[in-house]
Amino acid sequence: MRILIVGAGIGGLSLAAFLKDTNVEYDIVEKCPDWSHQGFLIAMWDSGRDILKKLGLAEEFDKRGTRIQKYSLRDGTGKLLREYDFSEFYAEYGSAMTAILRSDLHAWLLSRVDTSRIKMDTSITELQEETDSIRVVFTNGEVQRYDVVVGADGVHSKVRSLTFSGQIESYENWRIWYLWIDHKYDIPGTATEYAEPGELIFVFSGAGKTAAWLFAPADHAQWDNEHGRAARLKRIFKEESKLMPRMLEHINDADIVPSDLVSLSLKTWHTGRIALLGDAAHNFGPHAGIGGGMALEDGYVLAGELLQVSATYPLESALATYEHKRRTRIKLAEYLSKRIRQGTLIQSPFMRHTFNLMLRFVPVGFFKRSLMQLLGQEI
Repeated sequence: MRILIVGAGIGGLSLAAFLKDTNVEYDIVEKCPDWSHQGFLIAMWDSGRDILKKLGLAEEFDKRGTRIQKYSLRDGTGKLLREYDFSEFYAEYGSAMTAILRSDLHAWLLSRVDTSRIKMDTSITELQEETDSIRVVFTNGEVQRYDVVVGADGVHSKVRSLTFSGQIESYENWRIWYLWIDHKYDIPGTATEYAEPGELIFVFSGAGKTAAWLFAPADHAQWDNEHGRAARLKRIFKEESKLMPRMLEHINDADIVPSDLVSLSLKTWHTGRIALLGDAAHNFGPHAGIGGGMALEDGYVLAGELLQVSATYPLESALATYEHKRRTRIKLAEYLSKRIRQGTLIQSPFMRHTFNLMLRFVPVGFFKRSLMQLLGQEI
């Protein structure tokens, strides 16, 4: 079997890593020209570590990662509203939330694939299903045929746009700005949210670096130009007095990376000889720290199905089973992410005030139940 993996991110490399040294041949194309833009920090739960363990990467994960012991909710002045201790998760699973550099995770996965099969600065322009293969036209004009094409090319997937019709992407009109900040703003071992009406700043640390994610309403049709970005953020987040404006005093505009929140709605992730995984199939946003782990799981499960394809187990059945196995966990992960998002991205001052008052009375189990269920499920 010959497979094309479009996208060399977490999901695509996970799939390739589990197919290495098997009878399945793969090629990977990646639209980026190099690995210079590898993102910031990524939060990963124990279920993600479980997949890395299957690849022999758990030791690296434990060595380089920073364990998050608490989740702290505060207002813009820094006043503590509620704090959640993760000790129960560590006792139950041996691990809870760990912060790692996205570049580290990417490098670990690269070490488990045949990098000679990766073609950089390349994507696809056409996909055409034929009787027993898929004809693929690449951006460099080259034409190849594959048995399977896997779209692992992110939330704005080219594979998805060429294959699935309808209004799949919808913008939430909230924007996130990612940046590195001074380590002095970190609360050790704690992921911290500072929330005000229409403003949210999330701060956490890993591998000796501290990242901040800044959320605010924004029209996705009007892009955030680089020039003057830091100054604009000081104005937008003026109620975050615990952090602003000092947090941005020595930050260059070019060091702040914006991204818009996008939701996906797909009835299916596969059709014919084409399948999607990771953010190309489902997108949670960064609210619960589960996107990276779900992409790793997708790669693991899809690889397992593809390796079983035979005369008695056709490709169509393998792709359908892959999606069926993943749907239950993805649905639970989407529910968890939505619940957290509803409690953090609040524009109304009245609703923000009401939510802050209610926090102290809400049982801990209300927040932990879905997460414990997700971590306890078999992958």
